[in-house]
Amino acid sequence: MFRPAKSEAMAARFLALAPGKELNDLRLTKLMVIAERTAIAETTTSITGDAFYSLPMGPVLSESLNQLKGRGIGARSRCIEYLPKAGKRSNTFRLIAHVAVEDVLSEYEIGVIDQTWDRYKGYSKWELVDITHTFPEWDRSCKAKQTSARIELIDVLQRGLGLPPAVAQAKAAEIGYYESVAG
Repeated sequence: MFRPAKSEAMAARFLALAPGKELNDLRLTKLMVIAERTAIAETTTSITGDAFYSLPMGPVLSESLNQLKGRGIGARSRCIEYLPKAGKRSNTFRLIAHVAVEDVLSEYEIGVIDQTWDRYKGYSKWELVDITHTFPEWDRSCKAKQTSARIELIDVLQRGLGLPPAVAQAKAAEIGYYESVAG
């Protein structure tokens, strides 16, 4: 179950860590996917509760992306500004107001975000796209067809994280339970 406040807080945390408090849209969305996969791998819940989707540039957290762009379930952010491509500048997200992420995210979730940033902060948007293109759960046909397709949680667990089928099924059920309780 998508949690807009946590999604916004995750994005805000990454932006707060970035130079100039802004990131290209691809960099931010790929960092969010990597952090979300880490949380799912290590625990029985996700940070945002969002669904993964395959897009031509790799997997994304669908509702999080919509929220950041001011569409979908989450209302337009009051702390993050979306700057569409103009001239030589690419699509960018900028932190425009302080967010008390510690009021929204757990210490563990902040740690996952910070560790993801520490590991990938030097990567360009295209390097992050290439990394997420290696995720086995990403549907490569979306790139060729310029389409999107939902990535089921079981695929993230089994194909993406390499869990055996029975373990992936059990973990998906457990995550589903915790997601329904957290929502």
